[in-house]
Amino acid sequence: MATKLHEALVDDVIASTPGAERYKFSRAVANLVGGVDVLREEGAWPTHVVPDAFVIEGKTVTAYEIEVHSNMSDVKLVCYADLWCALDVLGFELKLVRVSSTGHRVEFDIGEHDERLREAHRTWVRDVFLPYCERMKAAS
Repeated sequence: MATKLHEALVDDVIASTPGAERYKFSRAVANLVGGVDVLREEGAWPTHVVPDAFVIEGKTVTAYEIEVHSNMSDVKLVCYADLWCALDVLGFELKLVRVSSTGHRVEFDIGEHDERLREAHRTWVRDVFLPYCERMKAAS
């Protein structure tokens, strides 16, 4: 449940960030990469991630997460890691900016910050991406 402070911080991100949007993240990301099926084939589905605000500039998606009362859960971070992996393989970039209750913004490096996320990426490549490449190669 969003608080007044949370809503005020989201409004601030929207007002101070050119091109920032609040709604339809999944649709925007799917359109960016060429459709929902492309993301599904890469093992990610953007509806598992619903940022408070986002910006798409060129091939870069920046998601903003407002953390008023608590930090993001590990589950949500893994969902971001899945999306980061899929976008990375497709030639796009995902940035995650965490916004504190004071409005301070810090970019969280999904791909390099946390060993668990790096291991999740290696597992994803091994279990999802490489088998997909083999299937595509065999079909051609």
